[in-house]
Amino acid sequence: MRILSRTTLALTAAAAIATFGIAAPAHAAPPAHSNAPSASAMAGAPAGQDVTITYDLNRGAQAVADQVCELDGGEVPCDDVADSTTKKASTYSVDLTGLSVGDHVFTVTFVLTDGGTASASAEFTIEQTLEEACAYLTGILTTSETETWVWKCIANPYTGSIPTVIELVETGIEVLTPYCPSGDFAGSFASAPPLLGEWYCNA
Repeated sequence: MRILSRTTLALTAAAAIATFGIAAPAHAAPPAHSNAPSASAMAGAPAGQDVTITYDLNRGAQAVADQVCELDGGEVPCDDVADSTTKKASTYSVDLTGLSVGDHVFTVTFVLTDGGTASASAEFTIEQTLEEACAYLTGILTTSETETWVWKCIANPYTGSIPTVIELVETGIEVLTPYCPSGDFAGSFASAPPLLGEWYCNA
């Protein structure tokens, strides 16, 4: 049996290290830069029942073949002309008006000239006081509760942009329903110009 001295063992170990080396710690390769199409969207602060959505794309406007915009799953017009654009980015905005009270989701999908797509969404909430809702209908609010009604909103005359009395009645009920606990409305309306609208929330 061969007996190795401490000196021989040390030299043997040193030779092994010299022969095989010591592995250096591996360094991860830097992440590859992604040039995939990407979009983002943001809702501004609502003003009454209106809100402005700003959305952008990491491509210039010349790279956009089409846009599809939706509000709560239903298609709405997009901004066909970019507010600003460079070779590598473009920004758009769209005004949404006359929205109902509650939560909403706006979604935009870009279709690019090279066949690629990019989508983005923005969530926002429309909140109004009863007085603001009545003012949207160009009305004046009276809240003195009686035995028959809780409040009334009277637009006499109505001076907004709704063209017909039927649309005025329907819009008023839609806008005012969240503030009428009974959900029961009465009112009087006139179709001869100027339009007149009176909504009563029954007790």
